Amino acid sequence: AMERSRRGSDENILGIFAEGELRSRKPRGAAASTGDLTKGISFVRGQTLQPTSVPAPAKEEKEEKDAKDDADDANSDVDSRFVLDASVPNGNFKPAVEGPKLPARNKLSFNQMSSSYGKGFAMLQKMGFTGGGLGKHNDGIANPIEVQKRQSKRALQDDGEMVDQDLYGNEGGRRTVEELLSIDRAPEKKSTEPKISDGWKRDGKPKKQKTIYKTAEENAGEVPAMRIVDMRGPEVKVASSFAELAANLSGDSVRSLKEFRHNTRLLVSRYEDKVRLAAERKRHCENVILSAAKEQERLQAADNISEADVKGCKELVVEMESLRERQDEGSIGLSELAETFHRLERSRPKEFHLLQAIDVAFALALPTAKRELSTWQPFKAPELVLKAMAKWQDLGDKERFSALLDASLIPQLRKALVAWAPRDFEPCIRLMETCQRLLRTEVADSLVAEVVLPRLRSEIEVWDPRIDQRSAHLWLHPWLPLLGRKMEMLWTPIRFKISSCLEKWDPSDPSAHGLLKPWQQVFDPANWDPLIEKVLGRLE
Repeated sequence: AMERSRRGSDENILGIFAEGELRSRKPRGAAASTGDLTKGISFVRGQTLQPTSVPAPAKEEKEEKDAKDDADDANSDVDSRFVLDASVPNGNFKPAVEGPKLPARNKLSFNQMSSSYGKGFAMLQKMGFTGGGLGKHNDGIANPIEVQKRQSKRALQDDGEMVDQDLYGNEGGRRTVEELLSIDRAPEKKSTEPKISDGWKRDGKPKKQKTIYKTAEENAGEVPAMRIVDMRGPEVKVASSFAELAANLSGDSVRSLKEFRHNTRLLVSRYEDKVRLAAERKRHCENVILSAAKEQERLQAADNISEADVKGCKELVVEMESLRERQDEGSIGLSELAETFHRLERSRPKEFHLLQAIDVAFALALPTAKRELSTWQPFKAPELVLKAMAKWQDLGDKERFSALLDASLIPQLRKALVAWAPRDFEPCIRLMETCQRLLRTEVADSLVAEVVLPRLRSEIEVWDPRIDQRSAHLWLHPWLPLLGRKMEMLWTPIRFKISSCLEKWDPSDPSAHGLLKPWQQVFDPANWDPLIEKVLGRLE
């Protein structure tokens, strides 16, 4: 009975495996009947046996093997091309070939980003941003995220909440000039949805559009919209004003022309020397042609010379040689040398022209003039040298005489006028009157414009009406008969000096009348009227 109850409990627990378990289990009384338990226990000496180590298969490997066998059985009828191999990371498929990624383009220039975003754009530049997209490989967004401002007290709408923005700058591609010019006047989309009727309103009538009238002045004052097409870079851009175009020029848009500017600079540097050499060669050839023409004229004139003319030329050469010796000795003056060449020109005109004696005359006159002008005092004896210099005006042409003045007389006059005190006007006026009387008008005018007037202006800059006891009109007005309207350049700085004195002038002080009265007949209205207005303002 006990065995039956144990069998029933084992069957409830083990099920069909209970029979094998019961067979391997011995009855409890069987071991007791095999021997006498009252005898002593004897131990037998023996040795430990090492079992053969046979590694058992791992549980995971066994599961993988079983799964593979099941898959082989299931896919035995499937084409091997459509069977996935789990041991390969990408399966048995070849990697897909991707096309080139479009480069990111910035919609705004560097100047526009700097003016719009300020510190943020400066931080981007410090982190290495040079244009294009963000990130290490320039594959990020290229345009700032735009924010659409909601109207006051307006809730979420069904449409129009998402900003249609090209963050990478490569969706639109390149646009034509016509498309760029039509940006500001995009056509309005006609709505196909039925409009809501206004019949429910009290009046129910559609409102008339209000008419706005403008005057001619308002229409004339409206500035028309300007669009400037900039086609210098790889992309066509449109600027709304010259200021925006100038900002683009000073920004990164000019960088697109870097290669063009570099190549242009190389071409200019390469051909600049060639152009300069060609110009110099042309100038040399022109001078050679002129010299050859003159030499041809001289040869033609020499063919027509008779024996009497040859004899006269020899005598003229002897006389000019004697003049040269006297000039080397310093025994002939500038006035005597001029009179001698005048006599030779009148007595032997043909020989004088054939031998080009006028060149010899001015060549001898230059060292003689320098020797006499070295000891000349222009303010004490202005006529001493100027009379001798005036005799050379009629001897040669204007170019030779101007060269003689520039090399001898003008440096001495400049040196004397630079050291001249403008407030001591009498000696300088006497010198300028002598120059105008004895020399040509253009020579005297050049001295006045280049030396006298700058010296007077520098003295006016130093003059202070509040400190100087001597008024400026005492040493400026004597120049009026000689210079006339050339002194108008001096009136503006004088007016500024007087105007600064009137700023702190007390109306009870009568000295302002004495300061202004000498200039009443001298100043033009542009310089006199502002002074009178300032005086009236102080009097009020």
